[in-house]
Amino acid sequence: MNQFIKVGIIMLTLFFPFESKCGEFESWWQTTPKGNIIGKEKWNNEYVIGIVCKNADKKSKKNGHTLKNLEKWYFYRSHIIGEFKDSSSTKYFVLDELNCEYSIYKNENDFNIQIKQKRLKPLFWTRWYNSNWGVIITSCDFGEGINFMFITLPLIIASTVIMVIYLIKSNFNFSRKHNLIFIFLISCLLIRVLLDFFPSSI
Repeated sequence: MNQFIKVGIIMLTLFFPFESKCGEFESWWQTTPKGNIIGKEKWNNEYVIGIVCKNADKKSKKNGHTLKNLEKWYFYRSHIIGEFKDSSSTKYFVLDELNCEYSIYKNENDFNIQIKQKRLKPLFWTRWYNSNWGVIITSCDFGEGINFMFITLPLIIASTVIMVIYLIKSNFNFSRKHNLIFIFLISCLLIRVLLDFFPSSI
């Protein structure tokens, strides 16, 4: 019974997002829904989160970033929408991922009006991010790769195999509480993987 509880805790922990740390410098890179990159990198002795848009004009990039100093953002309808710091003040942005054109707003009111006019306000669920949104599917440097290959992935595989074997041995008898718990945990894991593959708001 204690083993089942431990497996359950591990699986539920995987279900909830956390900031992914990558290697010695805590840098990370993650591909956006339309193939651009958001990453946390060291710049001028501090870590900066920025967007690297593949179709952006090189002259328009600031130190390789299309936009940097991101504080929070979400993905919706081929756009990245969010907030960033500029000269210690908060500003707002709407970036079209397909052509890398973006608008900046100094005022939150103007920003919200534009969001409504452009129909960029999610209808059901706004999935805000302020760090690496990948929990299981993530992209980082050597340190994160080692962590994923030797800790996260083996835990996922071992936990899933244990639960599937138990379900098979019990002939998928759903009158047993353990089987219902295992089905729930496997479903949580699958949902978590899907959320990594599809980070957009709804």
